[in-house]
Amino acid sequence: MADFRALEGLKLLHGELLSVREHRFEGLNTLELLLAAHTKAFNTFLAKAPRNSTSRTAVQNGTTATLYSTK
Repeated sequence: MADFRALEGLKLLHGELLSVREHRFEGLNTLELLLAAHTKAFNTFLAKAPRNSTSRTAVQNGTTATLYSTK
């Protein structure tokens, strides 16, 4: 399997998962390769802490820190 950029690889993985959902199983070898290639990234995604409501409320109220100086 060629090296794909992350987004391209995830798009391919998504397409293969949709095929399985639609009961089309002819690409199971491709699905297996894509799952193996993206296991680490998927586990990192699952381990990510959920967003908290404090930061969401701060954004809605406009009380976030200024990232850029206006000087």
